[in-house]
Amino acid sequence: MRVATNSAYSLRAYARDLGLSSSRLSAIMKGHEGLSRQVAEKVSQKIGLSPSMTEHFCDLVDSEHARSEIKRKLARARIEAARFKSEHRLSLDSFQLLSEWQHFALREMVRLKRFRLDFAQLAARLEIEEKLVREAWQRLLRMNLVHQDPVTKAWSTVDDVQSPVGEVSTAIQNYHRQMLDKAHASLSRDPFSQRYFSSIVVPMDPKRISEAGALIREFRRSFESKLPQDTEATDVYCLSLNFFNVTPGPGLGETLQDDNTRVEVNK
Repeated sequence: MRVATNSAYSLRAYARDLGLSSSRLSAIMKGHEGLSRQVAEKVSQKIGLSPSMTEHFCDLVDSEHARSEIKRKLARARIEAARFKSEHRLSLDSFQLLSEWQHFALREMVRLKRFRLDFAQLAARLEIEEKLVREAWQRLLRMNLVHQDPVTKAWSTVDDVQSPVGEVSTAIQNYHRQMLDKAHASLSRDPFSQRYFSSIVVPMDPKRISEAGALIREFRRSFESKLPQDTEATDVYCLSLNFFNVTPGPGLGETLQDDNTRVEVNK
């Protein structure tokens, strides 16, 4: 990074900034020498690592270069425990992200005109507790889904979020239930000019459900691509397409069982 911002920055200058001789730094970078934990801590401070990152860096050093085999094993155990904790945290974050609607709404609010990170105001707009907004925001940060420019301090969204296609997930089911509840509330609350609800009912062979899904996904992509990047946006909307069987009972030509009496239906 320092070389990228200053082409004149040399190995000698870097060694000086780290408090090492240039020859030793060169040997370390080539893998000919290692670091002690004490030196690793000093290096961490020089390059501005956080306390948790410093601890991890020192464990990485100890796992390879500690003089005692016991210390090397203990360091490797701490590294493995940290890795598991990180993966577990990400797994929980992923589940929460998919199962609670406010994460997606909050992420899109970052793109609104005059967005300001005011948790009380955001909670009022979303009509949920401020605590839930704060938790959702921290989760978005951990998953690198929102980003603040270090210079302008402006917030922006990072990466797209896609759920696994064709997989049954309790988290995804919870999310869709919540969005259906939000749609129901909008139907009763919002004036016609501020919402659009439409549906059709058609006959179809259930074997063509994957084909129907492909057509709906194609429409979704077209819908999203044709909407302009509205710099005047003041609200977040949800497009919720639901295509499902309204005749899930026994099929035509099948039999019904009622009080041990078999009844033929349209056969």
